[in-house]
Amino acid sequence: MAQAPISKPLKNIRRERFAQALASGLSVRESYERSGFAGDPNGNAPSKLHREEEVQRRVAGILAKSEAAVVHAVAVTQAEIVQSLRETRDMARVGVPVLAKDGSETGVYRPDLAAKNRADDTLAKVAGLYRENDRPSAGIELPDDPEEIREQVFAIIEQIDPGFFRDLKATIRAELESEVRAETKSPSSSSLH
Repeated sequence: MAQAPISKPLKNIRRERFAQALASGLSVRESYERSGFAGDPNGNAPSKLHREEEVQRRVAGILAKSEAAVVHAVAVTQAEIVQSLRETRDMARVGVPVLAKDGSETGVYRPDLAAKNRADDTLAKVAGLYRENDRPSAGIELPDDPEEIREQVFAIIEQIDPGFFRDLKATIRAELESEVRAETKSPSSSSLH
């Protein structure tokens, strides 16, 4: 039955160096040579030392400790990334302040939906919900620039209903003409002239 890994350094400093060198990925011969042993690194001594249970257990202890440290570092890093993405998403949802012509804040905020969606996508990837190539799509890739999005949406609407914009323009023109007629007929508009 195999015994538990040794977590504390070995009392013999050369054996400890040997175990650390092995755990770092060096070959048995290189580990033996770098550990300060006087014997021939090409002889039987390195292999014999490598097969000793104490050395094997110590190498296992070093590797277990290294693996635990890496797992912890990755978990902390992932948690920090998730927290940062959530904060970014929340800030994007609240939005950026709308500025007046003079540069002062108006008190109104415009959500940055593109940034919010990017944060949501990244959160989903970190959570393993999908990879970049698995992303659901309707075959339309929308850019981040609102003007480009508007142009693409208008093109799609025009494909679906070719007369939509002609009808919309006619409706808007009729509404504007109606407003102008109403203003010219109202008594308050004549007192302004």
